[in-house]
This record gives sequence, C-alpha cells and structure tokens, in this order.
Amino acid sequence: MAMSSLSSGSSDCPWWVTMAFYQSADCSAAPYELFIQENHPSNADECTASENATTGNFQTSVECARTWSSFFQKVATEHGYPYLLVTAYKEETCSELMYGNAYVADGRCQVIDADSSHKATAYSSGEATMQ
Repeated sequence: MAMSSLSSGSSDCPWWVTMAFYQSADCSAAPYELFIQENHPSNADECTASENATTGNFQTSVECARTWSSFFQKVATEHGYPYLLVTAYKEETCSELMYGNAYVADGRCQVIDADSSHKATAYSSGEATMQ
C-alpha cells in the first residue's frame, strides 16, 4: 500500500506502521520483503514507551507461533522512505509470516530491544546504527 500520508512531522515518533515480513516455506527467500499494512499517528507517550519497552511482542500466524530470535533492522531507503526504521525478530527456524513495528524517525526517538540488548537508532539522513 502507498505511504503517501507518512510525514516526518515535528514529534519524535510521528507515525507507527504495522509491517508484515514474508519468507518462503523452505526458508530460501531472504531477506524479508516489506509490506505496509496500516499506519496511524502516534504521540509523545508512545514514543517514550518505545524507548523503554522491548520490541519482542510480535504476532505470528497460527502455523508459525514459535520463539523469535536474531534482531533484524533496516532503513527502507530503497522504497523511497528514508526515515523508516524496521525492527523485527527473525525466527530461529522457518517462518512464513511475522509482524513487527516501525516508525518514521528524526534522530531522537529510539527503539530498544531489552531482551538482546541491542539499541537501534535511525537518523533523518537515512543512516541507522545498532549497538
């Protein structure tokens, strides 16, 4: 779906986006493809929560309800949206479908994954770091 309504705005985390990640049944299709499902404005409270909460609460299809591992992040500049930070878990074994969260970042709002102690930061230049 189009993302023409997305804007960097003035708040730290102006938009949350639900993402879907698909992989072939035999685990041969990598990396994951990006599909935008919906978006809506966030607020300062949601931005603060994203800095202090884990990002591991993803949903899977019934057939693929397993434990997530392997932190995955990319900035989707190739899709024309340089402020989109995608955070998700790649399953230890094969999965056909999983959901993650992403936001349009301006360099201040960060997503912290407390489980694996990775901090991913996106900047308005399109750069991203993970430590």
